[in-house]
Amino acid sequence: MKSIRIASTVILCIACMGATADAPTELQEANAVGQKGKPVALYGDPGNTYRFMMGDTTVSVSDNGSGVQTDTAGRSRKLRLPVPSSMWLGGPVYFAQYKQDFLLQYGLSSGEESSAKLVRLDGLSLAVKWVVGGVPFNMTPGLIQGGLVYVTGIGFVGAIDLETGRYAWCVRDLYKGENIFAAFQEPAIEGDTLTAQDKLVAAPDGTPYFIKVDWKHKKVETNASLAQPPQFLVGCPKQ
Repeated sequence: MKSIRIASTVILCIACMGATADAPTELQEANAVGQKGKPVALYGDPGNTYRFMMGDTTVSVSDNGSGVQTDTAGRSRKLRLPVPSSMWLGGPVYFAQYKQDFLLQYGLSSGEESSAKLVRLDGLSLAVKWVVGGVPFNMTPGLIQGGLVYVTGIGFVGAIDLETGRYAWCVRDLYKGENIFAAFQEPAIEGDTLTAQDKLVAAPDGTPYFIKVDWKHKKVETNASLAQPPQFLVGCPKQ
């Protein structure tokens, strides 16, 4: 199976403003540069630095999770993203503002495996308010709406509560070979339903394979032939 993004993901919140429950807000992708200062073409390698603007400040984060936020007057303060000792921040990194905090989503890699996390940082102190993992690689940028952030990765769709950092629900174990649900297009929300279409594989009639999750009625619909019907899991308990 050819992976689209080798690294996994984490979402971090530092000084978030302006996300509304009416219109979904998508996290934006940070610029990534390698050790020689050139733009990164493929995520997953160590030694990259990720840079982005958050409000009127500039944020720079290295592959070990250490970072600096600098304002327009040149004043700076340090931040730290949770990165396991056996891994590095391999990207991509996505970011957004939510209330008075920063929200970031970034990928982790060890060279042999990948994983994903979500983190929210306090906008004043830059302290970690919460951190949650469980997002697989090949992630799409998080989609914020109604106090939740919706994420997808290989064989996975889920929603995380932005106040607690806990999963509200998830649908997992969707990837069963033939690259079906190995990667999703960016999802769409309509009413109480999230739709995520397959990015790589289409059905024999040319229609993209899809997953539709009606979280209000806890129902999952798909046009893919899976070994077992997908299950809506409240709270997304660990396997």
